[in-house]
Amino acid sequence: MISLFNESIEEIKKLGNELIKFSKITQKKYPFREEYLDKLIERLNTSNEKYIIHLFDLPNTFLIRFNEEGINILKEIYLFLKSRYKISGLYRKYKVNFYLIHYMLISKSQNSLSIKTLKSYIKFFEQNNLAILNINKLEKTVISIGPMGESHLMHVNGLPIDLRKEEWAYLFGVLLESWIKRFKFVAKDKLFAEEINKNLEKVGVKPYFKFKELFHVYGHSVIGNIISIAGLNVNKSQIIANNTIPFWIITKTNKKYHSILLSKILDTEGNSYSKRHNITITQSSHLPLKEDELNFILNKSKKTIIKASGATSYTISLSELSESIRKKVVLNPPLVLISIQILLRKYKINSSIYPSVVYISENNLASINWHLNIQGFFDIKRFYDLCKDFITISYKKKNIEENLSKSKETHMSMNLRSLYYLINAFEIENNKLYFTSEDLFKITKKSKNEINHAIWDLHNLRFIKQIGKESRFRKLVISEDGKSYLINKNINNKEEFSNIFGL
Repeated sequence: MISLFNESIEEIKKLGNELIKFSKITQKKYPFREEYLDKLIERLNTSNEKYIIHLFDLPNTFLIRFNEEGINILKEIYLFLKSRYKISGLYRKYKVNFYLIHYMLISKSQNSLSIKTLKSYIKFFEQNNLAILNINKLEKTVISIGPMGESHLMHVNGLPIDLRKEEWAYLFGVLLESWIKRFKFVAKDKLFAEEINKNLEKVGVKPYFKFKELFHVYGHSVIGNIISIAGLNVNKSQIIANNTIPFWIITKTNKKYHSILLSKILDTEGNSYSKRHNITITQSSHLPLKEDELNFILNKSKKTIIKASGATSYTISLSELSESIRKKVVLNPPLVLISIQILLRKYKINSSIYPSVVYISENNLASINWHLNIQGFFDIKRFYDLCKDFITISYKKKNIEENLSKSKETHMSMNLRSLYYLINAFEIENNKLYFTSEDLFKITKKSKNEINHAIWDLHNLRFIKQIGKESRFRKLVISEDGKSYLINKNINNKEEFSNIFGL
């Protein structure tokens, strides 16, 4: 398991470093920073995430019910112990209550055992060298699990639970807009609410579904407990918990799982536009402030009354913040957006994140509103191709389709085009000491008209110069300015360019 975890971390580091390089080449105002990757890795290294959930991964307070085969396994254990020991004596000496099996056998209401009880049995068996319980066999007979005192159970066809099944992708995809601890999800769209309702049923929970202005879906605390085992802090708000997408979702689930997850993130926390070449996903993070920093913001911020609750909040744009607070803002992104960027990068979908405004709540909690931005024809197209079959909110899907159909940006931007042709020219020049337009035509397979435009642009930028003629073609070389440009971009081969930009 440790080696698998280390492999996952290495994959995440690789994807993060590709985003760092993308940010540098495209000169983003808010680049993907090494500090972001370090924070994400630090969180993943200190988390205890599981995607295969066995019997003893469950909380001690969970009650477990078994099918007839499981009950017979426990009955045989009880009869063996009864024949060898005094059951009451075992309780007095070892503080382990085997009478609970007896009650389970004779009682219709007391038909379950707690994880805590099962663990006490295992401890007793180990202390007395009794190989009478195969826990792997017993867990395959489990038919329901749930917290003690709760009537809402998760019905299963044996354990372990595999969170890599696609029905779980729908549930993890809406967590940013859910009350995770008891899994309460609210939606405006009935189809969306029904979709989540259906997938809760697939994982074995009978959800509570109601309409009251909005559609409410309750998955109960059993879902919150399972999500907690998966690696998310369910006891705090997302702003304070700063949860990430668990590492195993990024590295141990398949393309369809990722398609579902990202489409649900778009459905809940995302926006698409028919006229603007971008898709955004919004999330907030906590901004730790000293008292003098808080007072500075409050004195300069705009007071707002939230209509729904009547609560007061204060907002301030980044431009009005002091330089020291702006630096603190930039270093505190939501880790969930960082992990979404990493997942998108797995499919060569480049994105950037940037902060917009700072909010101060009525109880003086400061938060930063961040946007993840997928921009440009190629990256939007790759996102759409990945997620189109699972986007539920119809207008968001329609906006992307209209954007792509109207877009004329089926070619690279000028800056990217210049870099692309300069890299190809560099490769040719290394082989024959110069290059021609015909050489570029052969190596890139682009149209001659496009290549002529590219050479014109490179010449105007003073990135190339003519040194003579070869037949009817000009002999060209990369100028010192062009070489400096490539050094500055830190990319000088086609394979790396293609990997970073998917072009």
